[in-house]
Amino acid sequence: MPIGISRRLDHVRSEEFWDRVMHEAYEILPAQGSMSVADIMVRLRMTTLKGGRLVKEALSEGMPRKKIEISVEYERYFQRVGKDAYARLPGWDGALGKRTRAG
Repeated sequence: MPIGISRRLDHVRSEEFWDRVMHEAYEILPAQGSMSVADIMVRLRMTTLKGGRLVKEALSEGMPRKKIEISVEYERYFQRVGKDAYARLPGWDGALGKRTRAG
């Protein structure tokens, strides 16, 4: 397989993996309240943790924080609460769902 195609496949696999991690993180967060990334990490499924070893951007505490922060910046799915805690952003129907109301 040519190197360019291999790199592209790695990128696509990584993006799909991180979409699943963000969906799982959203579902882990309580409907009311917040959690730190460390608290979210210990609640991820074992298959998710194992899958994190197979993607380009490894699953460590820093990478989910980075991905969640990107969502916070674009006002999608998550909101920051304090220095190191996150909550569900009101108005979303699941992490990869649709916005349920304007806001």
